Amino acid sequence: LWNIYVIDVFVIIFAVLITVYLGNLFTWKTTALFAVLLTGIDVIQVLLTKHMVSVSQTVTELRLPLLIILPVVPFNAEQGLRLMGLGLGDLFFTGLLGLQTFREYDKRFAVLSIIGMSVSFFIFEALMLTYKISAFPGTLMILCGWLPLVLFKQLREKVVEH
Repeated sequence: LWNIYVIDVFVIIFAVLITVYLGNLFTWKTTALFAVLLTGIDVIQVLLTKHMVSVSQTVTELRLPLLIILPVVPFNAEQGLRLMGLGLGDLFFTGLLGLQTFREYDKRFAVLSIIGMSVSFFIFEALMLTYKISAFPGTLMILCGWLPLVLFKQLREKVVEH
């Protein structure tokens, strides 16, 4: 019964629930601190020690519902079906940033920030596939899409105040 689609649906539902429930525990400042610390740890664990890479491989082999597994498109017949995984923590982190952006600013800007994070993910994943990079910290991809928008918004509001 545990196939890739059931696991993906389970992970998405769980990510939404954990974001909604745990999102209330965070303020704007604690979210910023959490983002910095989590990204630093993710960079170390993915790029330097490679522990997260081995964990994701083990999770995939055991079919544990901790990753969304997506096929790489377009399909290449020579290489066979290739899969990419996105961790539950990355989904929670994206949801948390979107939720806190909504609370701090407004719905329109929160949607824009989520689009920014999605575009950043698309660009990084395309680069990873092009240059055959096997793993890259998801939190860094998320921050690269979210942080410039938030910094620009804060800078713009300060300019308007003066």
